[in-house]
Amino acid sequence: MQLYELKPKHKLKKKKRVGRGGKRGTYSGRGIKGQRARAGRAPRPALRDIVKKFHKKRGYRFKSIKEEPIILNLGFLAEKFEDKDIVTMKTLYKKKLLRKKDKVVKILGDGELNIKLFFEGRKDLLKFSHAALEKIKKAGGRVKLTAKKRPTLPKAERKKVKSITKKNIEPKREKRDETESTGKKKRPVKKTPKQAKAKAKVSAEKKPKKGTAKKTVVEKEGKEKKETKKISIEKVTKEKKTERKKK
Repeated sequence: MQLYELKPKHKLKKKKRVGRGGKRGTYSGRGIKGQRARAGRAPRPALRDIVKKFHKKRGYRFKSIKEEPIILNLGFLAEKFEDKDIVTMKTLYKKKLLRKKDKVVKILGDGELNIKLFFEGRKDLLKFSHAALEKIKKAGGRVKLTAKKRPTLPKAERKKVKSITKKNIEPKREKRDETESTGKKKRPVKKTPKQAKAKAKVSAEKKPKKGTAKKTVVEKEGKEKKETKKISIEKVTKEKKTERKKK
């Protein structure tokens, strides 16, 4: 067997030429020629004509965000309620006039009202027209509105706050002498000269100065003597005047 007779078991495979771009391949996923194979292509979108047919609205108008109030007339309420009934959001909900308790309700003055009705609720939920208010007052009714409620935390956050407060707040303990617990007296703490001076000043200010009590007693006695002298002089002058008149 000669060297030229030797042959490989597998056939030779040429190396694949790869395109310069994205994934492997001779054309890097763009195909051969055409607009899609070129750089800076701008094909017409399929939905362009459909989008152009839509009616365009100008400006920003968020009418859908505003909640429209539920309108109830006085004539309709007169049929549902009796004389001297209290009308609130709960009573309206119980009589199936509302689906939710927190909806805004506006009462208008259409219809006749021959019954006394007493309306109670929040300003932000119960609203009235001028005609409705006049009719309610003429019939002998009353409208009592309260302010908005303060925003409250949701239940999950309330529980967290309660748990935090319980941990932070410790129960009050009665003060006990250290001799009861340990049987040893507490050693007195040594004070610095500055602290001793400050304490002496405070105690000096609180205590009355020497001789002040005696002075006050003397002053009182002097005043009493002066008053007695004045009274005696006045008596003498009156006696002299009476004697002169007699003469």
